[in-house]
Amino acid sequence: MVKEETKITLMNGGMHSQKAYAKMKAMLTEHSYVHPRLYHLVLMGSEIKKEYLSHLKALRFELRRNNIPCKWRGCIEVDETKGLHYHVFFLVEAKYINPCSILNHNKQGWLNIMSLKRGIKYYIAPPKSPIHHAKDGSQLNYATLAGEKLADCLIWISYLVKKRSKPTDISNIYSGSRERKSGSKQSGLRKPPRNKRVGFGDSNLFFI
Repeated sequence: MVKEETKITLMNGGMHSQKAYAKMKAMLTEHSYVHPRLYHLVLMGSEIKKEYLSHLKALRFELRRNNIPCKWRGCIEVDETKGLHYHVFFLVEAKYINPCSILNHNKQGWLNIMSLKRGIKYYIAPPKSPIHHAKDGSQLNYATLAGEKLADCLIWISYLVKKRSKPTDISNIYSGSRERKSGSKQSGLRKPPRNKRVGFGDSNLFFI
């Protein structure tokens, strides 16, 4: 395996896991989404890893329940400021429903209400590169993967594999979704019923 570094990992102690980064790159380059979007969420407020994973499970279910297929890659980290916290990148399909209807900071929104009930704080960290800004120059809380934006997203997601803040006393630092077949229960797309009667009314990478 060719050892890789990005400008993000180089600024943060180097790359922690080449294997994990390979899976992240595959998520961004080997999907079948028509209108993919990439979101970065930071989860805080708990010192228990399982609580973050449970929170993510509920979020994934809500996205797929609303016909928003998704894939994800995340990692657990710890530092003096945020304590134990979780970074996760969600790749979602925006063809059917606007993912921002769920992935937002709206106080009355599903994500905020669910997070408050679970005692989890969250922040949707927007991409920093101006190539992801809207046409009017405003900052979006997600990135698309078209053209040169994909190259920048491959660098952006490498934030998950920086060495800085990685715990040394926790096993399985990295987590992520498994590949699901289109139309499966977990893919987010519902299969049409078969033989069912229906009644009326119905940026650049650095290699070392």
